Amino acid sequence: MEAPLRAAGAHSGTRALPLVDPSVLAELDAELPGSARRFALDFARLWGRRRDRLVGAVAAGGTDEAVDAVLSLKVSSMMVGAPRLAWEAARLESALRAGGGDLAEMCAVIAECGVRTVEALGEAWPQDAGH
Repeated sequence: MEAPLRAAGAHSGTRALPLVDPSVLAELDAELPGSARRFALDFARLWGRRRDRLVGAVAAGGTDEAVDAVLSLKVSSMMVGAPRLAWEAARLESALRAGGGDLAEMCAVIAECGVRTVEALGEAWPQDAGH
């Protein structure tokens, strides 16, 4: 059973979303055999850079750069089948565009959710599987 995200930051609707929806990558793999595993591993490998870019842009107060970073995270999360992370990214995007909310706390929730997502992807697509 998955532990809930930080109670103070995670919206209650988020916990109903899975960290990873395997059907998304299964569909990608059906269309392009072998691509799902590579995409999942690339997502995991790039997670730290995406997180750092997002957190840095939000901390610097650069709205355009922060929106660009969060959009990149949201889209890539949707493509890899990470609905909870995509939802949290969409929530931060809305707050950035509206100019309000506890952006630092939202970034912390995204960071935690991202780590858990990468762990879930690693369980679904082990790096040494098939190689």
